[in-house]
Amino acid sequence: ANQTANIVANTCAATKNYTAVVTGAPTPALTYAFTGATTGSGSNTGSGASFNVGVTNVLLTATNSCGTPTCNFSVTVTDNQAPTITCPASITVASGCSNTATWTVPIPTDNCTASLQTPTYNPGDTFAAGTTAVSYTATDASGNTQSCSFNVTMNAAAGTCPTPSGLNSYHYGPTSAKLTWSSVPCAYNGYRINYKQTAVVTWTVNHTLATIFTANALVPATAYQWRVLSRCSTSNLSAFSAVQSFNTLGFPVINNAPSSEAQPEALLLARQTNHLVVYPNPINGHVHISLDGLKTDKAQVSILDMNGNRLMTWAATLVNDRLDEQADLGGLPDGVYILQITTAETCTLHTIIKQ
Repeated sequence: ANQTANIVANTCAATKNYTAVVTGAPTPALTYAFTGATTGSGSNTGSGASFNVGVTNVLLTATNSCGTPTCNFSVTVTDNQAPTITCPASITVASGCSNTATWTVPIPTDNCTASLQTPTYNPGDTFAAGTTAVSYTATDASGNTQSCSFNVTMNAAAGTCPTPSGLNSYHYGPTSAKLTWSSVPCAYNGYRINYKQTAVVTWTVNHTLATIFTANALVPATAYQWRVLSRCSTSNLSAFSAVQSFNTLGFPVINNAPSSEAQPEALLLARQTNHLVVYPNPINGHVHISLDGLKTDKAQVSILDMNGNRLMTWAATLVNDRLDEQADLGGLPDGVYILQITTAETCTLHTIIKQ
């Protein structure tokens, strides 16, 4: 019958005894042959031999003058001993802006052979502030496993967290604005953004892991301030950036509205009407402007910045009450501008984005 055995402790083999009964006259001579996990041959049955882990096929042959009958069976040896592995001691790093840690990779040992599975981290990896567990697992050919772990603790040193730079605000409308800044390599816990109306004392506070933030629910036609700091850890914060400013846009003025109802030029946002066409928008150079139904033959076209300063102004002559102009805005910096078309009776405005 087939035989089984577990390994001898701390070896990769097992000794297996078995009994084979042979009868005949004249008395047969016995020989054995091993194939598979263990190989070899010899006289007698091979009982008591050392068998390797795995399956060994045993062929016994009885020989006398009458013939050579054979029988075969298997010996299966199981490795039930797990490998051993010892991790290094836990590591504490007084980090600044370089949150990396190194250690010696543990080498597993086994009664047979063992290898390391892919670890959770490798020496030289970057770690977030705080404590992170690093684990290693050793596996042998029989699927036995053993794991170990240690901690890497990052203590960010105070005063080493850089302040964000490259602050910019853009794509602002009546109730929202996008705020951006350059990435800080060691801002592992992200950034804190403060913004408020210029006339208000209390800051609105938000946190983000990105370097872009959209401020929503703003008040139209209002001046705002904002600032940002880096969070290298929960306790290690940079200084705030210099305070930046932007103005939200106002809602559109209505054509032919009485002058007493008009809003300040710097805060007007005109939506496209059925008669006004501005294309392309956004632009990177030339813009085409078309407006019908002005009921006049003359108009003034202006380009204003967000503070109401006139950057470009020219007189336009209309044909059949239609304004049809092309302007080169390639010399203006990227940003948001207001197109203003003024006649004796109307004032039409529209936003233009230069990028």
